[in-house]
Amino acid sequence: MRPFGAVDIAFHKGLITLKVTRASWTDVLAEFTRKTGVRFHYAAAAPGVVTTSCIGMTIARALECLLGDDTALVLRYPTERSGARPEPFPTEVWVLGQPGTDGERDRMVTQSPSPRAGSAHEAATTGQDNFAMIMEMTASGDPDTRERALGRLAVSGNQTDPATQAVFRAALADADGSVRAQAVYALARGGGPQSVHVLRDALRDADMSVRLMAVDSAWADEPGTALLHEALADEDETVRVAAAIKLKQSMKVVQTGHAAASVHN
Repeated sequence: MRPFGAVDIAFHKGLITLKVTRASWTDVLAEFTRKTGVRFHYAAAAPGVVTTSCIGMTIARALECLLGDDTALVLRYPTERSGARPEPFPTEVWVLGQPGTDGERDRMVTQSPSPRAGSAHEAATTGQDNFAMIMEMTASGDPDTRERALGRLAVSGNQTDPATQAVFRAALADADGSVRAQAVYALARGGGPQSVHVLRDALRDADMSVRLMAVDSAWADEPGTALLHEALADEDETVRVAAAIKLKQSMKVVQTGHAAASVHN
């Protein structure tokens, strides 16, 4: 029996076999990166753990098997393909939205175990310590650490704290594009006028990953739709494809809302 949290990735003639036993999404994607060199971008990882088997697939199909067929993916391949593999690995993958479940027979997603019960004071103290540590990480000299810290702050209970918001705004000027992209996600999560300005500025960023995050963070409303239409003219094909996918998704959301309103009326 394979142990809890096991992630096995093997390759044969350009095809991937992926076997996961009760591992977190972030651990699976981290192992994917370690084995293939592919870098993943996602706004927030899905909660819980995953168990799945994806056997003899291309990398695109293996990711669909892992994340769900209904998860929109944008794969960026090298400009020059060496021809060493039947299907070259992409250099980067953007996961639009959160990974979901689509009912595949070989995938089972379960919630993470509940934390150990403790006193309210102990929980509060631990939370404060963790928050302080994460805030320190945002000033790290390592861009990957800064990016991870911003991602954790974005989904924490302190994301609306003035000090946290100030960190997010400062990160918009970070030298690393991935850090700026994570800051865009964090500030855009709540929607509203502030997020519109953040997304508009991000869509003009020199780094493609920042512009792509702006597309992924756009809401299914009038300003968001306008931004997505603007992104259809982006100089980078990856951004244009992502904008087209997001527009299609937004149209489905609007149509579903209209249908629900009609039934209610």
